[in-house]
Amino acid sequence: MNAIRNKITANRPCETKGYVFIQIDGLSFKELKHALETDLIPGIGSLLENNYLLYPTLNPLPTNTLNFQFRFLYSPDRIIPGSRWLDRNSGKIVSITRFAHMKRLENRLKMKHDFIRDDGRLFGTLLKGKTPAELRASPIFNHAAVLADTIASVARHPGRSFQPRQLLLLFMERLTRRNLNSLKKAMRVSGASLYYINLMSYDQAGHKLGLGHGVTLHALREIDDQIRTLVRSCRNEGLTPVLFSDHGMAPSIPFKKAFGLSLKEYLYPASGQNDFLMLPSGNMAHVYLNLDGKYRADLAESAARKISSHPGIDPVIQPRHPDGPQVFSGGGTHSFGNHPWEDDHLRNSMNLLAFHPDAGDLILFGAAIDGNAVNFMNQKSCHNGWILGQRESFVIAPSSAALPETDDTARFLRTLASTR
Repeated sequence: MNAIRNKITANRPCETKGYVFIQIDGLSFKELKHALETDLIPGIGSLLENNYLLYPTLNPLPTNTLNFQFRFLYSPDRIIPGSRWLDRNSGKIVSITRFAHMKRLENRLKMKHDFIRDDGRLFGTLLKGKTPAELRASPIFNHAAVLADTIASVARHPGRSFQPRQLLLLFMERLTRRNLNSLKKAMRVSGASLYYINLMSYDQAGHKLGLGHGVTLHALREIDDQIRTLVRSCRNEGLTPVLFSDHGMAPSIPFKKAFGLSLKEYLYPASGQNDFLMLPSGNMAHVYLNLDGKYRADLAESAARKISSHPGIDPVIQPRHPDGPQVFSGGGTHSFGNHPWEDDHLRNSMNLLAFHPDAGDLILFGAAIDGNAVNFMNQKSCHNGWILGQRESFVIAPSSAALPETDDTARFLRTLASTR
């Protein structure tokens, strides 16, 4: 990797009017390589045969799209604590699927500058990046409109019986095509130098059906076909396409399927409390204790020790321990300083998560069982944790670009954008 990096950084920045950042949501570095080897994505393969390089990158916890977008658009030094969490100031639950929640989150950001705001356009995002009013008002990310289009397509075939999985595929194809067509139009008329689009169909199919399911693979082929036409549009406008992913996904098994109880049902006796809040985010969950009284570190530690002995949970973090954040694994405990994390990137990521003001009193991660990550939701593939490739992603960029000395996806792309 260092040899490739040194070769890249020795080159001058490529001459371009700007960059188009194309995100394939949820596609891990491992799954990308497998798709390339099996010729599932020939369009992306042709880029790598024509002066583009594949660069492996990493993403901090929690490994989800919102956290990437937050760091990419605003600050790589801050994180979003999950897909759902408790806002301790307001006492209200925040969910990334609620657009009103995301709007309030952005309104509270006290950033002097975000690089894409002044000269950028975003498509298919949860965080809108405080882009101009005409973009915020556009129906590009309008699932209702896409659903109506899907229903109209089904109505045109009155004699045909559609299975739910076929309807899901049809919906995702419409969503991908709508976002890409809107982006192509913007490139022709807006004159911006930065564009970002999130293609979500592979991630959505993977969650519901699994990474190797035919619908999921078809979604990836459809994305590849659309990227081929988008690359041509970029070059016609003098723009440089850059492909990347925001996180990977792991094949998974739901906690309830593996152990006969939901995580919440298990936590009632295991936590020693009846008054707690459990907010799952795929392979991770925040647990808030003593909601009707004062936090007690001794009760939290006792719960952490017991919960971490469960074969489906590893590890458990107690952020508010009197001696600093503690990690419980297999019933034992480590301080952050001496826990054998895999690398500095993961260690720093754990630290950011543990010190987030809205982190749970306990943070749980699903263990790996027979090559599957245990998830706390009903998903066939999951992320938000780190095992089995969830934080491993990639960037595919032109060999002429002066690429940065970092393995972090958001920092990589922000630095690349600044060279335009």
